[in-house]
Amino acid sequence: MASKERLYELWMLYYTKKDVGYLQQWLEAFVASFEKLIEVQSLEPRRPEDCCSEVPLLPREVLVLLSTQLWHSALHLSGQEQNSDIPHPLLLIKFFIIICRNMENIDSDKTPGFVFETIKLLSFCLTQLKEQPEDKQSLQAVVHHGLLLCESLFDPYQTWRRRLAGEEVSLLERSKYKFTPLPLPEELPALLHETLHDSARLPEVVTMRLVHLQGAIISGSQKNGLSCITSLAVRDLMAVLQAWCCRDSSQPKDPQVLRLTLQCLTAMVHTLHSSSPAQRQVDIRNVLDGYFRVLNWNRHPGDGEGDRQDWEDGLVTLQAHMLHAVPEILQCSDRPALQAIFLNNNCYEHILRLIQNSKLYQSSRSRPEREGACDLTTRLLTEIQVDQVWERGSDSITVHALSVLTAIMSNSPSAKEVFKERIGYSHLFDVLKSQGQPTKRLLQELMNMAVEGHHSHRGPLGISNDQPLLLLLQWLPELASRDLQLLVSQWLAGVCGGSLSCRTVAVEAGLVGALLKVLAEPASLDRQSADALLGLLQDLGSLSLRPKELKSLLRLLRTEQGAHPYCGRVVRVLSAMAAREARSSARQYFDLTPPMAGIMVPTVQRWPGSNIAFHAWVCLNADSLPTSSEFFLPVSPSTPTPPSSPCLPRGLRRRQLYSFFTDSGTGFEAFFTAEGVLVVAVCTKKEYMAVSLVEHPLTDCAWHSVDIVHIPGRRPFGQNLVTIYVDGEQRMTGQLRFPSLNEPFTSCCIGLAGQRTTTTNTTPTLLLPPMSPTEQDFPDRTAILARSYSFPASRWGAPTPPSSREAPIQTIPAGVQDTKWGTPTSLEGLLGTVFICHEALQPAQTKALYAAGPNHVPLFKSDGEPSDLNSKLLLYYTPQAFKNQICLDLAPNHLYDGRLTGHRVINWDIKDVVNSVGGMGVLLPLLEQLCAAEQVEPRTQETADLLGPELTSSRGPAGMLLPLGRTHEGRLEKNSVAAFLLMVKNLLKHHPVNQESLLHCNGPAIIGYMLSKVPSSMMDMSVLMACHYLLDQVSSEGNSSLLSQLNQHLLFDFRIWSSCHFAVCLSHVQNLTAVVKDNKQRSRRKYGVQFILDSLRTHYGVEKDGSPLSEELQTVQTSLFSLLKDFLLKPTSPEELQSLLAYTITVGEERQVLKALDILHSLLRSTLPREQLITALLDWGVEQLYCLLFKSNFGDEVREWVFRILYKVLKSEGVSEKSKQRIKLRDSGYLGLVCFFGDVPVTSTTIRSLYEQILATDTNPSARDLLAVAYLSHRAELAVRLDICRKLFHLVHLSMDYVKQVARQPGWQDILTKLYVKESYRSHANSQSEFSPGSSVDLPPSRPPLRRQDSVMEERYTHIFRPYSSSQEDEEDDYKSIDSTEQGSQSSSLSNAVDIPMPRREEEGLYYPLSPFELDLGGMGQSGSGNGNGNGNGNGNHTPGSLSDTPSPLDSIRPFPGIRTRKSSSLSNVLSDTSYGTDPPPETTSPTHPTPSRPRRRSCVTC
Repeated sequence: MASKERLYELWMLYYTKKDVGYLQQWLEAFVASFEKLIEVQSLEPRRPEDCCSEVPLLPREVLVLLSTQLWHSALHLSGQEQNSDIPHPLLLIKFFIIICRNMENIDSDKTPGFVFETIKLLSFCLTQLKEQPEDKQSLQAVVHHGLLLCESLFDPYQTWRRRLAGEEVSLLERSKYKFTPLPLPEELPALLHETLHDSARLPEVVTMRLVHLQGAIISGSQKNGLSCITSLAVRDLMAVLQAWCCRDSSQPKDPQVLRLTLQCLTAMVHTLHSSSPAQRQVDIRNVLDGYFRVLNWNRHPGDGEGDRQDWEDGLVTLQAHMLHAVPEILQCSDRPALQAIFLNNNCYEHILRLIQNSKLYQSSRSRPEREGACDLTTRLLTEIQVDQVWERGSDSITVHALSVLTAIMSNSPSAKEVFKERIGYSHLFDVLKSQGQPTKRLLQELMNMAVEGHHSHRGPLGISNDQPLLLLLQWLPELASRDLQLLVSQWLAGVCGGSLSCRTVAVEAGLVGALLKVLAEPASLDRQSADALLGLLQDLGSLSLRPKELKSLLRLLRTEQGAHPYCGRVVRVLSAMAAREARSSARQYFDLTPPMAGIMVPTVQRWPGSNIAFHAWVCLNADSLPTSSEFFLPVSPSTPTPPSSPCLPRGLRRRQLYSFFTDSGTGFEAFFTAEGVLVVAVCTKKEYMAVSLVEHPLTDCAWHSVDIVHIPGRRPFGQNLVTIYVDGEQRMTGQLRFPSLNEPFTSCCIGLAGQRTTTTNTTPTLLLPPMSPTEQDFPDRTAILARSYSFPASRWGAPTPPSSREAPIQTIPAGVQDTKWGTPTSLEGLLGTVFICHEALQPAQTKALYAAGPNHVPLFKSDGEPSDLNSKLLLYYTPQAFKNQICLDLAPNHLYDGRLTGHRVINWDIKDVVNSVGGMGVLLPLLEQLCAAEQVEPRTQETADLLGPELTSSRGPAGMLLPLGRTHEGRLEKNSVAAFLLMVKNLLKHHPVNQESLLHCNGPAIIGYMLSKVPSSMMDMSVLMACHYLLDQVSSEGNSSLLSQLNQHLLFDFRIWSSCHFAVCLSHVQNLTAVVKDNKQRSRRKYGVQFILDSLRTHYGVEKDGSPLSEELQTVQTSLFSLLKDFLLKPTSPEELQSLLAYTITVGEERQVLKALDILHSLLRSTLPREQLITALLDWGVEQLYCLLFKSNFGDEVREWVFRILYKVLKSEGVSEKSKQRIKLRDSGYLGLVCFFGDVPVTSTTIRSLYEQILATDTNPSARDLLAVAYLSHRAELAVRLDICRKLFHLVHLSMDYVKQVARQPGWQDILTKLYVKESYRSHANSQSEFSPGSSVDLPPSRPPLRRQDSVMEERYTHIFRPYSSSQEDEEDDYKSIDSTEQGSQSSSLSNAVDIPMPRREEEGLYYPLSPFELDLGGMGQSGSGNGNGNGNGNGNHTPGSLSDTPSPLDSIRPFPGIRTRKSSSLSNVLSDTSYGTDPPPETTSPTHPTPSRPRRRSCVTC
C-alpha cells in the first residue's frame, strides 16, 4: 500500500503543474491502496472486517474534478474526443467505488455529477455489447464496475445482498442506519428498461448484473424502490425470464439468472405490499398477471426436434423456478392479505392449467429414463448440481405446483374454501391421475400439503388440510408399486394416528369411511400396507366410530366361503377400540385449536357473590407446530432460505383459559404458556400479578380437571388466596390479590384470545427478554405479598397441605403483560364442561367433579356431592347443550348464553355404537371366521412361552400349580380366538347395555358352541387366559345372570378344553377349582358332584380311541377328583353321596374306582360328613360295593379299599346291628359271595381281608363264613392256603366251640383236607420248577396289607381281633390284617423249639413242605422267648407288638381221647408267627399317592 506521503506528493504535483499524468499516477496509487474493497465478481455481502478499512474523506472539489474527468473519458471512449491523456474510465469508476465505501464523501442532498456520467457511460457500453464488439471483455469490465458503483450508491448497507444470503434485515436495524441511499435519478430506470427488455442480445452475466442492480435499488430504500417499480420494469423482468428460456442452446444456461430475477420480482411484490396504494405506480395484481402469463407461456420458437427439446427443457426449468418462488413471495408480514390477492388473480386456475399442460412435455422428457439411458441414482451421484437433476424429473412441474397450492392455502381457511368451490379436490385428483403413476416426490408433496410443512419433521405435525389425506388414501389401491403403498400407508398412520388433535381432524374429515373403502379391496393392497391402515383404523376408531362406519366394517368381513384375510386383525382392532377407557376422555367437546376459536361470554354487569371459582375439563394439544417461516424450506442447497416474517416468536403466547376484564383494563384471567404451565393472573390499573403452576405442566395431551378458586380476605389486612386444583388434588396455594368486582366485566372470554392490552400508564414500556419457565418463576422484580398474621389463613379457604408450596407472585407493570407472557391466543386445545361459580369450591367438591369424569353432568342431579353447586352457578356450558354456535347457559338464571367461534366435536364410543347395528350378536359370526382361518403360528410354543418349559412338560409333578397371573393382553391377542374373547370382555366393561345384549342373543351359548369346534391347535393358553379375564370382568360388573351363562358355556364346558394341551387342561381345572371355591354354594347347585362325575366319565375316563389315559390326562383327572373331594368334605346331600357310590360301581376303570374309593374312605374318616355318609351308604346299600370284588380287571388295591370302607362302616357305633348283619351277608352268607368270584384271581389280600372282616367285626365269628373263606382259598396259591391253616389253628385251639361249629358244617372235611393239597397232578410238572428249593415263591403284586400296631392282649380273643367295644381312637387305626394279630401273640415253647432259624438273604422267600405230624416235640419244655425266629422278615427283626412273657395258647389244651398225648396241634409245630406283608402304611396312604413298593416278606418252612 502506497504511503500517504506519496499520495500527497503526487496530488501536489498535479495541483501545481496541472499535468494529467500526475493525476493518472495518483489515481493508480489510490486505487491500488484500496482495491481489495472492490469485489466485482462476487454477489456475497462484504465481510465485517472489510468495513473497517479507513477510506479517506476527500474534498468536494476533488470529486467534481474527477467527475469532469469521467465525462471526458466517456467521450474519449465513444470516439467523440481525441485527447489521449484522459484517465481510463475503469480507473475512475474504481476510484468512485472506493470513495463510496465512506458515505461521508457523498452529498445525500444532491446527486453527485459522476452518477449521471456513470449512467451515460453504462448506456454506451451496453449498447456496444449488443453489437458483439471485439473488445467485449474491456466493455464488460467497465459495465460490471459501473453497476457495482450504482449498487454502492443506492444500497449502501448491502440490504439486497444480505437478503440473497438468507439474512433478514429488520426494520429496527434499518432505522439505525446513519446514511440514506441517494435519490434515484430518472436516467437509471430508463437505462434498465432500455437494456433489460432486449436482454437476449446481452451476455448472461451482464443481464444478471443488471437484475442485481434493480434488486439493490428496490431493497435499498422504499422510496427508490417504488420509483423503480413500474409496469415497464415488471415487463422487463418477465422478458428476461422468457429470453433466458429462448437462448441459444450452444452455450450453457445459468439458472442463477432465473433465481436472481425471481428474487427481484419477490422484492417488488413485498415492496408494493408494504406500501399504500397511492404510492404505487403498478398494482400487485398486474405483477401477478404477468407472472402467471409467463408461467403458462407455451410459445414454440422453432420447428426442429433439437430446438423443440431444448426449448422444452428450458421451459420446464423456468416453470419450476417460478413455482418455487411463489412460496417466497407469500412470505411477508401481512400474509393473509397477499393470499387474498393471489386468490383474486385466479391463481388456482393458472396452476391447474399448468399441471395439465405439463403432461405434454413429460412424455418426451421421461422417454430416456424409461429406456434406461441414465437412472436417477446415477445422475445424483455424478452431477454436481443436485437441484438440476431434480428439476429434470418427469413430475417436477406437478410437484412444484402442489407446493404452490400448499403455500397459497397455508394457514388460511378461506383459501381452502375457495379452492374447494372453484377447483375441488376431486378435479385435482383427476388431473394428477391423468399424469400416470405418481412418484414418491409427488406423494410426499401431497403429504406436505396436508400438514402444511414437511411431514418427515421429527416432531409431530398437526393436520392443517385433511383433503390431501383423502386423496392419498383414494389413490393407494391404484399404486402399482408395493413399496409406495407401504410408504404412503405408514405416512398416513404416522400423521393421522398421532396426537389427539390429529385424530380428531381425521375423524371429522371422514377418514374412517375412506379407510373402509380402501380396505374393501384386499386384492389390490399389500398385506403390510393393509396392516398399517388397520392400525390407523384402530387409532381413529378408538376416538370415534359412527354406526355407519361400524356397519361398513362388519359388511367388509362378509365372504361367501372361508375367512376374510383381515378377520383376525379386525378383531384385534375392535378389541383395542373397546379397550379405550371412555370415562377418561370426553365424547363431546369444543375444539378450540384455531387461533381465533373460543367462547364469547356476554357482559357481566354485577358479580352476584364474593368469591370466584372456575371449573373446566381441558386437553391441551402438543406444542410442536413449526412457525410460518419453517413451512417452506428451499428445495436445493443452492437456493437461499426465504426470509422469515418479522413477527413475535410462537413460543411467547398466552393460551387463554378464561379472561374477564372491565373497560378500564382491570380483571382476572388464567392461561397456559407454550410449555403447558398454568398461570393465574390478576390485573389492576397499575400492576399485573401472576402465579405459575410449574410443577404440573399439562403437556401429556390428556384430559384434566382444572379448578381455580379466588378467596378474598374477610377483614383488613387479611389474606387474599388463590388455590389451584388439578384432577381433584390441590396443587398450589398463593397469596394473590383478589380482583375488583365493582365494575362490569365487558370483555369476557373462555378459551378465546381476549382483547389486547389496553391499560395505559405513565410507566415506560419495558422490553423484557423472554424467559424460560424456570426464570419466570423467580424474576428479580418479584414482589412477594407479605402474609398478615392478624388473622389465620385457613379461616376463609381450605388449609394448605404440606405438599403445596406457597407460590411466588410475579408482579410487572400493567400494560406490558403481552411482552412478558406473550400475546393472547386461543386455548389451542379441547374444552369440555366448564362452569363459573360466585362462591368458593371446596376440596371435596373438586374431587367429586373429577371422579364424575368429563362426560358426566352432575349438576342436573338432585342429590350427590356437587348438587349444592346449582345455587352458586354464574354460568354453565357443556357441549351437550349447544346449537347454532350458541352455548346455552345451564345455570339457574340462564343469563349468559355464550357464542362459540369454532366447532363442537361429537365422538362415538364403539360400546354404544354396537347397539345401533344389532347389539353384541352381530359380532359373534367373527368367531366362526376365526375358527375357519388358517393358523400358522405354533400354539405349543405360545403355551411354552406363557408358562415355561418346566410347566408345560407332562413329566411335571401331579399337584403342580400353573401361574395364572396377569399377562399383557397384547401378548394374548396373538391368538385370534383369544383376541375375540378379549374383544367381548372390553365391550362388556362398564357397559350394562352390552351385557344385557349378549344375554338376550344367547351369546354365551353360541360362543361356547363355536369354541368347541375350534381346532385344538388354536386352543392354547392364551385362549384360556382370555376366558379367565372375561369371566373376571363380568364378575366385577356384578351381572350374575351373564356370569352364570358364561360359566356354563365356557368354563364348565369340558368339550372346549378336554382336547387341548396338557398345560391348558390342567390350568382350566385349576381355574375351575378357584371359581368353585369362591362361589361354592352357588356353583354346587349347578356344577356339583354329579356334574364333575359326568365330566370325568365323558372327557377324562379313557382316550378317544379307548386306550388308557396318558400321564398328562391322569394328572388332570387327579385334579378333578381333588375338586370333587373338596366338594364332599363340606356338608353334603344324600343324592351327592349316592351319585359318588353309583359312579364307583359303574365306572369300570380301575384308576377312577380307586380315586372314588379313596374319597369315600376320606369322608368316613372326617368328622362332619361321616354320619351323613354312613346313613347314605346304608340307605343306598353299601353291600353293593361287594360287586367291585368280582371285577377281574381290578387289582387287589381296589378290593382292599372296599374292605377298608366296609370295615369303617361296621366299626361305626351309629350303625344298627340289623344293618351290620346285612353288610355281613347274614341272609346269604359269605359262601354266596365266594361263589360269585368265578374266574377272578384270589390273592392273599382278598383272603386276609375277608377273614379280617369276619373276625375283627364280630365277637362270635361264624364257622360257616370261615369255612367259606377256606373254601375260597383252595384257588389261591400255597402261601395263601398256608396262611388260612394258621388262622384256623389258632381259632380251634382257642375255643372248643369252634371245633363243634366247624364239625356241624356240611363238607368241612373236604374243605379242610384240600387245604393240605400242595398242587394238582396236572400242574405237578410246573410246580416242580416253580417251587424248587432254588426258586422263590413270588406272590402276586398287590398292595401290602395293613398291620395292626397294637397287639396288647386283654381278653381271650384279643390277639386275634379287636373287641367290638373298642373306642373311637382305636377305630382310627383303621383296617388291620389278621396275621398282624397273630404276630401280636406268642407261640408255645414247643413251637419255638421246632422253628427254623432265620434263613440267609440268598435263601429268603423259599418254602420247604413238611408234614406237621412228623415234627419232634422234644423242645416243649424250653421257655418261649418270643424272638420270632421263624418269621419271614428278611432283616430278622422281632415281631411287632410281641412280648416276651406272652403265654402260649397251648397251655390250656388237653389231648384228644384215644390218641397218645399230643405234644402239639396238627399245625402248631410248623406254622410259626410268620407274616406275608410289610408294615402297614399310614392311614393317609391313598391310591392317588402311591408309595414306593418294597420287597414282600414271605413265609418259609423247612423240614
